[in-house]
Amino acid sequence: MKRYRLYGYTVATDFPFANRLLPGVDEPDLYFGMAQGPLLPDPAFTLVFQTEPPLYDGKAELYVYEGPERSFIFEFTGATRFQLSPTEILFEVLDYEWAFLTEIYFLGIVMSSWLELAGTIALHASSVVIDGSAVAFIGLNQAGKSTLAASLMVRGHPLLTDDVLAIRDTAAGFVAFPGYPQMRMWPETAQVFGLDPDKLPQVHREFDKVRVPIGKGGIGVMREEPASLTSIFILDRRDDTTKVTFGPTASGEAMTHVLRTSFAGLVLGGLGVNQERLPKLAELVHQVSITNLLYPSRMDGLVPLLEAVESRVRGRI
Repeated sequence: MKRYRLYGYTVATDFPFANRLLPGVDEPDLYFGMAQGPLLPDPAFTLVFQTEPPLYDGKAELYVYEGPERSFIFEFTGATRFQLSPTEILFEVLDYEWAFLTEIYFLGIVMSSWLELAGTIALHASSVVIDGSAVAFIGLNQAGKSTLAASLMVRGHPLLTDDVLAIRDTAAGFVAFPGYPQMRMWPETAQVFGLDPDKLPQVHREFDKVRVPIGKGGIGVMREEPASLTSIFILDRRDDTTKVTFGPTASGEAMTHVLRTSFAGLVLGGLGVNQERLPKLAELVHQVSITNLLYPSRMDGLVPLLEAVESRVRGRI
């Protein structure tokens, strides 16, 4: 059985991942594997969350059930079921036509939910390491998180994560943990970095996004160790501006943005973690520099943007 390091934990599994993962050597914290039988929520399980509106023949896309001893079943309609417990995540493929979604769900919403249950904050973000410190980018879809991170990688700053940012509150402050050495890009973005999207595997057969490896055959390098989280930038990319502008955020505004970018989103309410989680987020907002970053959409403004971010992180502006 192989071991991988993922979001600060060691995972033991035989699952054939399409994504590159970091190798692990420590004793496993989590086992991930196929269930031996159906993962049906029995009467001991209670429905605690479902997505809205219904999408599939009157059914929601996702149902979450809570069972004994803080175990949960995540059912993705017509695709995969997962059962989460403190030491293992089991899965059952419901339709093998959609079996490829198992990996996507696991690395995203399922693992981020497991992290939150384990007391680790999981944000939807991209992060690189500049001068030894983790710098994260959050924002709405299409805000440019991955593009900005990849561009900074080209300038020599290692990638820490793309998509799920795992953060723990430690005695030394907030620490961010590595994801896996792969990014996802739209074909036109991959071309900007000198890659041929036709030679890269698709993330999802119904979408054009491709997997971009970090390191050999791809771009940049991966940071394989955790790093102190010192800066979070809230991205606001616009067509109607030509300047890079940094703006302060009030603590309430920063808290709102952090809550919005929680990877598991509304699922967290069903998991019952908010009472313990909210004080951690409030302390995160207090300790970590959180800044609004307004910047132009045009690619010809990219170099000034990157230089401005580097200078801001280094305390020059």
